[in-house]
Parts: sequence; structure tokens; C-alpha cells
Amino acid sequence: MNNNEIDIELLRATLNAGLGSLKTYLIINGAAALSILTFIGKLTEEHSGKISFFANSLLAFTMGIIFVSLGSGLAYITQACYQNYQDEIKYKVGKYLNYLTVFCVFCSLISFCCGVYSAYCVFKNSF
Repeated sequence: MNNNEIDIELLRATLNAGLGSLKTYLIINGAAALSILTFIGKLTEEHSGKISFFANSLLAFTMGIIFVSLGSGLAYITQACYQNYQDEIKYKVGKYLNYLTVFCVFCSLISFCCGVYSAYCVFKNSF
């Protein structure tokens, strides 16, 4: 294998790992938002006044879904830019889009943590 083939395989492995993390964060944020919605549905029967307390955690989980969705789209565009690796401008654009994709995934993780903490505080102080 020459260096060019090795670089392409490393890039492919990196992109696959990145897409795997995007899928993971989509699942955890989506499941968390769904569980909050389910819990809110149960609250309507017994404690309807406490429903608004969960708005911040639901917002955080939803923002996590938005960030990971944006990251997925950016990963696709990044791959398209890297596909023409001989074109230096597209390669540089792809490199910066890759950083932006990683940032979106990081923001999704932060949103998830904020949502979990917000839900924890509501449970701790309200029930």
C-alpha cells in the first residue's frame, strides 16, 4: 500500500467512527426526549401543575437532536469535500467542516448532559 491509499483508509475509518458517534447521540437524545414526553403524559393525569417544570430538560434533549442532525448533514458535506482530495480548496473546506461536525457532536453531548441535570433537579425538588 502506498501513502495515498493509507490516507484514504484512515479517512474512511475516521468518518465511520464519526458517523457511529452521531448515531449514538441521536439515539440517546431521542430516547431521552421520548421518555420525558411519556413522563409528561403520565403527569397530566396526576400532577398537571408540574408539567412545565420539565420544559428545560425537553428543550435540552431537543437541541441535542438538532445538533446531531446538523452534524449528520455536515458529515455528508464533509465527505463530499474530501472526495476530491486533489482539489486543495475543497480539502480545506472539508477539514473545517469536519471540525464543525465534531463541534456539533460535542454540543449534542452537552445538551444531553444539561437535559439530564435539568430533569434531575426537577425530580429532586418536586417529588
